[in-house]
Amino acid sequence: MTVVFESWGAGGVVFLAIPPILLVIMLAIYFEEIHYILLKSNSKDLRNSLLWILGSYPAVLLVGTVAVFTPRSLVVLSFISEIYLAYAEYKYFYLIITFAGGTKSFVDKTTHIDVGLNN
Repeated sequence: MTVVFESWGAGGVVFLAIPPILLVIMLAIYFEEIHYILLKSNSKDLRNSLLWILGSYPAVLLVGTVAVFTPRSLVVLSFISEIYLAYAEYKYFYLIITFAGGTKSFVDKTTHIDVGLNN
């Protein structure tokens, strides 16, 4: 911290303190969401999917904060973040298909919808 203070001054210390402060706030919000979901959800599959989906923001913020303070770790940590986001997206699509009533029901309900690449 003294190296940062000597080269960047007090502004550099404040600048480097912002990501951990935001991480703590985000984790507090996520723990509150976990508490609410555990109290209100009866289905284990729904609870599991919601926790993975809602955890995507804190996970990316945690990885980004670690990457700020760890030299040459951005490639590995961004790869870890992308793996987490891919699994959370899989859980999201699983949740959509479950709410639609299954794969066949989902296909029947969405066959008339035109999907374009540039909407």
